Amino acid sequence: HPHCVNVKVTKIILEKGWRCLDCTVCEGCGKKHDEANTILCDDCDISYHIYCTDPPLDHVPDGAWKCKWCSLCQYCGTKTPGLNASWFDNYSTCGPCHSLQLCPLCEEGYEDGELIVTCTTCSRWCHGECDSIQTEDDAEKCMEAGYTCQLCRPENVLPPHLAMRDDEEEEIKSNRKPINKPPSPPMSPEYPVYAGFYSNASYMLDGVMLSERGMQHLKSLTIEKDKRIRKRRLGPESMFNPMDPMGGSSHDNSLEGD
Repeated sequence: HPHCVNVKVTKIILEKGWRCLDCTVCEGCGKKHDEANTILCDDCDISYHIYCTDPPLDHVPDGAWKCKWCSLCQYCGTKTPGLNASWFDNYSTCGPCHSLQLCPLCEEGYEDGELIVTCTTCSRWCHGECDSIQTEDDAEKCMEAGYTCQLCRPENVLPPHLAMRDDEEEEIKSNRKPINKPPSPPMSPEYPVYAGFYSNASYMLDGVMLSERGMQHLKSLTIEKDKRIRKRRLGPESMFNPMDPMGGSSHDNSLEGD
């Protein structure tokens, strides 16, 4: 009796039959082994190895599990969870229908007036803000270009509106004419002299830029000019002669007359 084995007779059991635990085999490979990786449907008791399911499972699911014949979305009636999606609410809600309640990116609900967008690949909805879509203009650009959510597009690919913005900036940079800057003056050469080189240091004098060599030359001219002026002021006759006892004495000894 079904009630003796605690089984509820469903349409799937009537179509595919039912096996007790002693006769259970994997419906995928038809073998009875590897019980640690064997899972049973909660509705019809059909069993599968996790690697024999379509698609294969990475691990034994925690909690309830339903086979592909018993899984059914209560909202849209589909028997598949959706592309890049999984089942919710004990295999009774597919991924696209679940995304109408919670955003698949942040797993939070929606509020009135929030901007939401739908993916053209997996048909799931998500917050526009979760994918840097802030305005309706951004959303329209994404829809025109064929928006793909973060869960379906490659990791390093930007949403369409940001990708368009980067392309426009690169196009502007490529079309921008280069600014013709005047060539920079060459470095001052270092002139070789005895026992070294003149450095290319510069000096500012009365608004004129002089090199170190020019500054030294100007100083030498100034010193020679000062020497000439001193010679002219003193004269040869007024030079002090230490051998002449009367030399250099130009004052009048008025006391001797007295």
